[in-house]
Amino acid sequence: MKATVIKRLYSKYLSDSFPGYQLKGHLLYKISGGLFLKGFSFDSTGFDKDALNVEGFIQPLYFPRNYLSYSYGNRIFSETLSTENEVSFCMDMKSRMLQFETNYLAPINSVSDFLRKFGYGFGMQYFHHEALVYSYILNNNPTKAKIALFSAITSVSYSAMMEPDLIWYKECLDRLKLVQKLLSQDSSLAIEQILKYRDYTLSQLKLDPIR
Repeated sequence: MKATVIKRLYSKYLSDSFPGYQLKGHLLYKISGGLFLKGFSFDSTGFDKDALNVEGFIQPLYFPRNYLSYSYGNRIFSETLSTENEVSFCMDMKSRMLQFETNYLAPINSVSDFLRKFGYGFGMQYFHHEALVYSYILNNNPTKAKIALFSAITSVSYSAMMEPDLIWYKECLDRLKLVQKLLSQDSSLAIEQILKYRDYTLSQLKLDPIR
């Protein structure tokens, strides 16, 4: 679905219901607490120009990425637009987006909120290990940060050894070891580096920097 169609549907049906959000191309988003990207991505499929998938997500900006990540989110809508169903299409989409915003996005406005929701039981993916490390550091919990660092470095080192062709494991390991070194010197140095990761993500997503 073209960005011009999304803009028209947003202006007509959605804009009044999402204060604080702004539309940029296929992304409806806002920055929360200077650290989190909350939003909805309107993704077209390659098979039907009128089909639309909506992904609702929250992305910790301090976990460096050069793309939108739906790891902390869900697909909340998937339908095909037609002239006949535009109103019902948009009302259903809005209802699901509002429900997701209320139940999933609105409660997370700080690192503490993020840790309460995702600190436990989210599996052992390498990205989550790294996100937890940086979250504990930003939340001024060096003890848990060091425990998480040990766990993350152990896990990612093993993954890097087992799958040496996957460059992102090495990149993740390099970042973790740098933060570990800085944390051993002064937590403020580690926080400064983590905020550089945030600024990198913002620049890669072509979003305005945090002032």
